Amino acid sequence: MVTATRLALLLPYSEVMSDLIERMRPAIVAVHDGRRGSGSGVVWAANTIVTNHHVVQGEAPEIVFVDGRKATAKVIARDPQNDVVALQVADAPEPVAIGDSLALRVGQLVMAIGHPLGVENAVTTGIISALPTAADPRALIRSDLHLNPGNSGGPLFAADGSVIGINSMVAGPGTALSVPSNTVQGLLSRASGRTPHLGLELTGVMLPPVIRSHFGGDIATGLLVTAVEPGSAADSAGVFPGDIVIGVGDHDARHPLRLGEALARAGGGHSFNLRMIRGGQLHEIDIAA
Repeated sequence: MVTATRLALLLPYSEVMSDLIERMRPAIVAVHDGRRGSGSGVVWAANTIVTNHHVVQGEAPEIVFVDGRKATAKVIARDPQNDVVALQVADAPEPVAIGDSLALRVGQLVMAIGHPLGVENAVTTGIISALPTAADPRALIRSDLHLNPGNSGGPLFAADGSVIGINSMVAGPGTALSVPSNTVQGLLSRASGRTPHLGLELTGVMLPPVIRSHFGGDIATGLLVTAVEPGSAADSAGVFPGDIVIGVGDHDARHPLRLGEALARAGGGHSFNLRMIRGGQLHEIDIAA
């Protein structure tokens, strides 16, 4: 039996969560791509819907809004490696608020809305069980959300209502994988031409033990500069082959996916700080994007 004290604590929480879900639902859509079935999507920006690449293999999927309206969307950006696609559609509802996936913490409460197994706007809750590391080939958020076919492409969002990922797949019982919001932001920034072009050729490397010990073991991987495009922003700033990129400003950039995210946040038309290891020492260069 629930005591009066516990009820007094649970009822406000329940009301807050119900209100949050009601606010989110207008931005959640169903995505149909012919015979491939359907998935979920979210209005990410003005007239822009984000869903999974595996949900949309064609170029003109059908979108069904929460009020029953239907529209044909157009693919404007696609990232098969990260299983994300961005769609343009007319007269979409107000977009969701986007959170910073690099600010997430293990144990944080998260929720998902989607259309699993034909059930419209179904909600599931859980916690973040693991966050991506710089060494991961794909930067994916792990949670204990219970997802089913049809949840793919729907939003992963925090308790404040900000979307911090796109649900992508189920790795096993009690393990859901989601694409971080910053990866999606990077895709949209590249598609719009806002991501700065550095002019670097990079490859991921494991740092030697002597360097790792020098930095306290926190830096295990980096991006080795193998070539610099003559006349590029990086060339003008003094980046050389052999430098090892580890960050952009305060953001981690020790993996190609992370570098793209960090550059997208830096945006075009601004200067930003590139952090590198050169000669075993931390070296910082300001680059005019």
